[in-house]
Amino acid sequence: DGLIVRKEAKGHGTGEWLEGPLPARGSVVTVLEDVVTSGASSLKAVHQLREEGYLVRRVISIVDREEGAELKISNEGLELISLFLLKDIAAKSKKILS
Repeated sequence: DGLIVRKEAKGHGTGEWLEGPLPARGSVVTVLEDVVTSGASSLKAVHQLREEGYLVRRVISIVDREEGAELKISNEGLELISLFLLKDIAAKSKKILS
């Protein structure tokens, strides 16, 4: 199952913050991000989900730009799992380009 947490409610369509097939309140939900930088967007989504009655315990990102997201997210009692760190991507690209 998946749902979308909008950054702000749209003025058209459903006008809702949360869209898609919503699980039952009390369900455990994981936030998925493409990239985390400071963690602010992820935490905004977490807060919206929690206000609606969902349990959020982790954020998964494809790339962590390593600019503070891990600390900010962990301070909220959440686990951050990142598939790639920016430093690893940069190191790999240097090897490929040399």
